[in-house]
Amino acid sequence: MNENTTKNDIDISTVIPAYNAEKTIEICFNSVYNDLTASDYSFEIIIINDGSTDNTLQILEKIKESYDKFVHIINQENKGVSSARNAGLKIARGRYIAFCDSDDQWLEGKTVFSMKILEKSPNIKCFGGKFISKEKLSDDKKLGNIKKNRLKYITLNMQLFKSYFHPSTVILSKDIIIKNIIFNDNMKYGEDIEYFSRIVHKYLSAITYIPLKKSITDKYNFGESGLSSNLWEMEKGELYSIYLAYKNLSVCFFIFLTAVLYSMLRFTRRLIVVFTRRFRYIKAL
Repeated sequence: MNENTTKNDIDISTVIPAYNAEKTIEICFNSVYNDLTASDYSFEIIIINDGSTDNTLQILEKIKESYDKFVHIINQENKGVSSARNAGLKIARGRYIAFCDSDDQWLEGKTVFSMKILEKSPNIKCFGGKFISKEKLSDDKKLGNIKKNRLKYITLNMQLFKSYFHPSTVILSKDIIIKNIIFNDNMKYGEDIEYFSRIVHKYLSAITYIPLKKSITDKYNFGESGLSSNLWEMEKGELYSIYLAYKNLSVCFFIFLTAVLYSMLRFTRRLIVVFTRRFRYIKAL
């Protein structure tokens, strides 16, 4: 590994927002650090404490003491995940920017795999992958080798109907940040959908079918603790993202209306899934 992280030619900057993450932040950090260390790329890890009220800051200070050469800590009052990520983006020096949420962990080999794709296809400016969650204990069981080894290129219209980019799997070119494409500070829910919609509208973007991260807490994608627990707020954020794409990114009215209706149908399905899950839990007591 190239340990020279004092120059401005760092290969990868990884941004980790953390809010009340005392139970997961060390696992998250270790997965990122170990994966980056196993590569030949120079790196820095930027962790933003977003006004945590638990012991997150104290844990981060210990991490800083042990890994001072590679780690930057930003401490700010609670402003939300978009503001936290943007604070990290402002000081990131890498040619590429990666993300990891504090309750996620990278799967082994994520960095090398992602960088090989980006270096082989330099026109791809944003790259992400699948993930392992409680519903998807292993994508290997569902995806054949041919499909897994294939890239899927994502357009704006596709992104409006499905959020293809999970921040903890994403690595993108610093060129995007230089063009001032950052997260919307005013959005607490659906901010990643809106952010990546702007990116795919302007830059070639792709995903792999191979999982690149997993949840530390094994939580469901929605209906549990964390940002994904408030279903209606999530839905409003998604609808607002679709509206902004229609307003600012030249999406036609037919696609806009269809995307809104499809989003509402998915919201209805999510409600049914959550209530069914809770009913089964209560019945099992």
